Amino acid sequence: MFAVHMAYAVDSTQDLAMEAGRRGAPSGTCFFAEEQRLGRGRRVGDAPRRWVAPAGTSIQVSILSRHRVSQTPGPSLTLGVGVAVGEVLRGLGAEVRLKWPNDLILGGRKVGGILVEGQLSGEEHLIVIGLGLNVNLPLSALPEEVQGVATSLQAELGAPQDRLGLLGALVPSILEVASSMEQAEGRREVLQRWRRMAWVVGRAVEVERGGVWAVGTALGIDEEGALEVSLGSGEQVTVRSGEVRWLSGVV
Repeated sequence: MFAVHMAYAVDSTQDLAMEAGRRGAPSGTCFFAEEQRLGRGRRVGDAPRRWVAPAGTSIQVSILSRHRVSQTPGPSLTLGVGVAVGEVLRGLGAEVRLKWPNDLILGGRKVGGILVEGQLSGEEHLIVIGLGLNVNLPLSALPEEVQGVATSLQAELGAPQDRLGLLGALVPSILEVASSMEQAEGRREVLQRWRRMAWVVGRAVEVERGGVWAVGTALGIDEEGALEVSLGSGEQVTVRSGEVRWLSGVV
């Protein structure tokens, strides 16, 4: 079960969902906004990326998921959410691929992004899953800095999509994956599904190591969802967190 709270404009659906969690709201509580004044994406250094979308064109939603501390889905949940969203969109005919760690790629361009944030509350782990998805966004409305590297479902599928109907399919799929990833077996199965949709293998990438950027080739993900990279020096490294820069294709 899930309940959606809808608003036209808010500062951040992530903040609303986390505050609701602190007040005892159950798993499946969602906040959907037409416009976010302070919408954010994954952090780059000390600053989060902004998620910008004109009102009425996108899905901007944050979903509360509660887990016992002993059964937390772990950092690979971001990948699991990508699987849940990607599989729903593929059901529409959109051949979505997944770029580590949190981007949804369609037609070689970014169509959406995922942000997972968590907070401990007693014996529980409150997790807020944020999804920004370009649905009926005209490409001409994109900011100049992302022209050519972002897209929308409407642009790729050739027709407007039912945003609320799509939301109704996405939320239970995301919650189901989050629940399944509480167990090690479930995490392994979800990560295998991620590999089948992956946009990583063989891609050129830069990895930050001690303030120095090293160029390498992405090999895939390990059993915990970390990115494995072969550097130009021949050394193989595992990236669990921090920044990577993809050098081929979409940003």
